Amino acid sequence: MNKITLVVVDCQHDFVEGGSLEVKGGLAAVGHIRELLLSGKVGRVVFTQDWHPKDHCSFAGQGGPWPSHCVRGTRGANIHPDLLQAVRKMNIYAEFLHKGKDQDREEYTAFEHLHDYADYHAYRAASAKTKKPEVMAFGKKEPVVVCGIAGDVCVLNTLKSLRPMCPAVFTQGTASLDGGQALNDYIREEGLQVIE
Repeated sequence: MNKITLVVVDCQHDFVEGGSLEVKGGLAAVGHIRELLLSGKVGRVVFTQDWHPKDHCSFAGQGGPWPSHCVRGTRGANIHPDLLQAVRKMNIYAEFLHKGKDQDREEYTAFEHLHDYADYHAYRAASAKTKKPEVMAFGKKEPVVVCGIAGDVCVLNTLKSLRPMCPAVFTQGTASLDGGQALNDYIREEGLQVIE
């Protein structure tokens, strides 16, 4: 059996209990993701991270809908250490994609631009200011599983971006602001596979 590629969305300090934009069940989701990482079933992990400047347009102080969160260079922007420790322990190949880097641009997925090639899908994201591209390629037969925080915001938008790859969803490794309603509706409407 092929090992999965696990896309872990925004499992950062600011999104778990005690963070500036805490999501109920965030720490439990991190615990389930850790268990999956330690199971030997994961061959590659892609971590996405909000990586905002301190004056990001999504922040309430700038007229946006969210409290200040995941400001780059702060503890709140860091991936939860339990996940990084599990990756190191299992020697899993890990990659990191940052989003929301530009002050005037909100991003709810790190995979906005799909390029379809014969044997793989490639996603390209580039900062409008730095012009440095981040490229991520997935083989078309590569089993991709998505989890993370928040299920009704960035996890949902990540699933929509990755839809051509028919990703599965690790629901136990997901926490949502709305209790899971939007994510569960999308899973049902699209017929996505759920793994436990």
